[in-house]
Amino acid sequence: MSDGARGGGGRNGRSPHAATVVQKKAPHPATVAGRLPHPATVARPRPLGPAAVAQRREALPPHPAKLVGKPAPGARMPPAPAPAGGRPAGPPVQAKLVITSGQGSGTYTSDNLLALLDGPLKTRINQNDLTVKRGPLAFVRAKGTYTIDTLQDLVDYMTDLSAPAPVMEMVLEYGAAHGDYHFTGNVTVKKAQWTVDKETAKGLMETAINTHMATLLAGSGDEGWTAWYIGDDAGYTIGKTVAGDETQFCIQLQVSKEHNLISYHGYPDQRLRKLGVGKTKKDLGD
Repeated sequence: MSDGARGGGGRNGRSPHAATVVQKKAPHPATVAGRLPHPATVARPRPLGPAAVAQRREALPPHPAKLVGKPAPGARMPPAPAPAGGRPAGPPVQAKLVITSGQGSGTYTSDNLLALLDGPLKTRINQNDLTVKRGPLAFVRAKGTYTIDTLQDLVDYMTDLSAPAPVMEMVLEYGAAHGDYHFTGNVTVKKAQWTVDKETAKGLMETAINTHMATLLAGSGDEGWTAWYIGDDAGYTIGKTVAGDETQFCIQLQVSKEHNLISYHGYPDQRLRKLGVGKTKKDLGD
């Protein structure tokens, strides 16, 4: 049989054997342009020294939080300002006793009060051969400040049971944020209105508070704020409610022995059924 009888392919038209075909390989990934170099061939920068680090930090722009007045994370917050109205924002008042005149006059705190008791006070009691019948524990342990006129008054208090006790001095603070709603002249179901001027109204309320001061102090906690109500009658028209002219008024107040402070406001009140002082309006009484 002739070669032509075997079919076409090869040199004479025959197909080449598969083993003799040279296959073109895809390029190795390492030869592809744009591939990242091997880490071992990358030159690594040398670490910066402390001086260089500090220099770079100084060149950085300020943290955004600092631009708006807020501390950066981890920074300490500045102390909070005292709240409006004169209420202390920090620790309680530390004064225990104030002697207003004469020997030993001054302000005594937890730091120097014992020196007064063991010094001038004890000396005067011993010199006059007096017997102590009650101690000063009320104001030694007090959260607020007691006031007395002279050292002799303190001696009398401790040796004579009929002598008056030192009084805790309280500041009366009108709460305008709530109280001024009752001076607009616009009478509503929820907002009765004073018809007397504000100073007259404050005078009426402070007189009533001072009348019940002993009860307020005796019934208030040594720490925090204690809420009270006082009902009183001026004896003449002091305001208007939806029911008409009114002579009675109610005071809402909070007492803090820690800060020697009583915060109050009040309003004419036609719904009062009882007068006096109490921790709720239902409890009012002498």
